Amino acid sequence: MCIASVERDARARRAGRYRLRAWTRWDASVRSKRRRARVEWHPLAELTSAEPGHLKPPMATLQIPGGRKDKIRPGDVLGALTGEAGFDGKQIGKINVMDMVTYVAVERNIADDAVRRLGAGKLKGRKVKVRRM
Repeated sequence: MCIASVERDARARRAGRYRLRAWTRWDASVRSKRRRARVEWHPLAELTSAEPGHLKPPMATLQIPGGRKDKIRPGDVLGALTGEAGFDGKQIGKINVMDMVTYVAVERNIADDAVRRLGAGKLKGRKVKVRRM
């Protein structure tokens, strides 16, 4: 349960402003469940992966030069990937738009194809150079 309060401390009072503070309070039922949860510890040698070889993340990251300063929004990137490039929206993950660069998470199996198709197409009417991280 989240509790919020509006307070005025001395600094805010001098500035004539209020400050919003929020904190979390756990109910007794949640605390008891967390206390009862048991953690099983195993020696590292006992742990094995489901598949042989190195573990690979399910997503790959693409870097697009251009960000908020270039008026790029996450919807523009998603539209370019699902519209022109022809990918399904479920294959696209988190889209982080920074000031000068944009990072897009895509499924690992379509990453190289996404780089090629985005590089050949346009984003907000401009050609972009996309690279896989």
